[in-house]
Amino acid sequence: MPSRRTIAVLEDDPERIAHFRPLLVEHFPHYELAFFEHAGEMTSWLESHFDEVVGMALDNDLPLRSMPDGSTQDCGEGREVADWLATHPPRFPIVIHSTNTWAVEYMLDVLIQAGWRVERVIPFPGTRWMTRFWIAAMQSLVLRKSP
Repeated sequence: MPSRRTIAVLEDDPERIAHFRPLLVEHFPHYELAFFEHAGEMTSWLESHFDEVVGMALDNDLPLRSMPDGSTQDCGEGREVADWLATHPPRFPIVIHSTNTWAVEYMLDVLIQAGWRVERVIPFPGTRWMTRFWIAAMQSLVLRKSP
């Protein structure tokens, strides 16, 4: 087992990240955290860190970034990460947190068919869903001993 244990999160909303980070630090103090707001950056990172990941949280709808040169960069979708994961052996649990029902159903389907342990948490306004449901799902899946 690698010496580093990392929880990877795909999320673009700064307010969500500002709530997720302290929750993860509190409940997983010995784990490293890796946050991404670009699906391609996450899959590139996974190429060399896949064995370190012990849990993952995925959003779907990511932003269009305005670049310094005036161009726009599409940050992709969580579905792209789900497709990438589906081509790899299941190694860690995944919590999907997106309000995009169609995309969530797609991600659940592709990941479950590939053998991954996945749970969905439905976001709603405010932060209660994060402090009550999202972190509970992360704890339940990541700390569960059996596959």
